[in-house]
Amino acid sequence: MLGVLFGASALADSIAIPAALVAGMAAAAASARPRELAAIGATAALGVLGLVLADNAWLAAIPLAVGAPLVLAATGAAVSARTARGRLSLLVFGLAASAVRLAGDPAGPYRITLGAICVGAIVMARLERTRDGRSLALVGWAGAIALAMLSRSAQEPGLLGWVTFAAVVGRCSAVARSDDRAVLVATLCALAVRFACFGLFEGAFELSHLEVWVAYQGNPSTTVAFGAAVIAIKFALPLVVALALVVTHMEPAARRRVVTWTIAFLCLRIAHIVIAMTFARGTFYSPYYDSGQLVFTYLMLLSGPVAVAVLAALA
Repeated sequence: MLGVLFGASALADSIAIPAALVAGMAAAAASARPRELAAIGATAALGVLGLVLADNAWLAAIPLAVGAPLVLAATGAAVSARTARGRLSLLVFGLAASAVRLAGDPAGPYRITLGAICVGAIVMARLERTRDGRSLALVGWAGAIALAMLSRSAQEPGLLGWVTFAAVVGRCSAVARSDDRAVLVATLCALAVRFACFGLFEGAFELSHLEVWVAYQGNPSTTVAFGAAVIAIKFALPLVVALALVVTHMEPAARRRVVTWTIAFLCLRIAHIVIAMTFARGTFYSPYYDSGQLVFTYLMLLSGPVAVAVLAALA
């Protein structure tokens, strides 16, 4: 398993992102039952199509950002929520987010809604835990709703595709068995979803692609602290959403192994970039390019403790 992860991390980013997607989709397809394969294929196809259309001007002109939070909430309520309270909470999150987006992201309601979704998801998951120990899906779908609030219209189809892909993989019987194979499949799929979000949101591991525009959303007074927090939230949420949805039905010990291997993958990427910079120190562009990748990977690694804290709180 370590060799598989290191092999993927040692590739150039122009290859590593597609390779991560192919590895995740292939692992999910190979472990799925025939009746699960159709859902995996459909959601993966939507996710790939969303990546292709992420910069499409025609799609950007359609107000998909208004309805996307509600679509995600309804999907999560239908496929993952186990109780009426869980379904209702997701629908409330989605309605509130869609209402704020429809109103043009006014500063006050935008900040209150975004904070309420992030905090409310943890609270509701803790409440649901007394009836169903597998309540991580609620956190995953709520995080996806928050991501939809932070995304452009052209990014919404891809977000819907990869979030539903993670949810479908998490519901597969092979993943729920929580054996060694399940841990490998879950890790590859979680990494695939995280890398897909890099392609969807930032486009590449480069600082020049960081979505700084998010800092101005719901922030007409350009408050620096809020702007920085919003950028950090959008950067960290994909890993939390991916892990929460993929490991929902796994045993606690298997969940911890998936998180451990995901963090190990990120550390191996950092090691590879440092080695590349060392061997290419005689040139200018390679260390400059690699340093941007290094910072991005460090940031993604720093978002790991957020996922660890969520998993630990709901274990």
